[in-house]
Amino acid sequence: MRIREIQEKDNNSLFLLIRKSLEDAELNIPGTAYFDESIKAMSEYYKGYPKRKYFVVVDENDEVLGGAGFAEFNNNDSVAELQKLYIFEHARGKGLGCKLVKIVEEEAEVVRKIFTWFSEGDGTHRIARKLEAEGTPTFRYSNGWSNTVILRILRNEK
Repeated sequence: MRIREIQEKDNNSLFLLIRKSLEDAELNIPGTAYFDESIKAMSEYYKGYPKRKYFVVVDENDEVLGGAGFAEFNNNDSVAELQKLYIFEHARGKGLGCKLVKIVEEEAEVVRKIFTWFSEGDGTHRIARKLEAEGTPTFRYSNGWSNTVILRILRNEK
């Protein structure tokens, strides 16, 4: 089991997971994610928006077991919300939801810091040094924080 960022190949699994979960809970009603068009292409919804991220937990065969993400709330850049936390029934009860929430919270906090520091005039090199000094782990970049990594986050590049 591992957690990674969403990829295009995950879209169908997540679509089926969300629809099935809401049907089982009898929440396949207007106003829920059941009718949210973005669930058909979740990777596209989170791609290209630096303050949005979605993570999936996958098994040893890279099959999706669940997912969760965050995004700005009501287009308010200073507030984020947990979004679309769902786990397949066969994977429930194993603490995967808690692990996803932890990753989402940590990543949202790092993104908030980066954008705050950048808006206050810190350059990418200084932001990277601040994160390194804090001991902030990187989720996606194995070589640690650098000005290039910060720039990629600000631009939402992979």
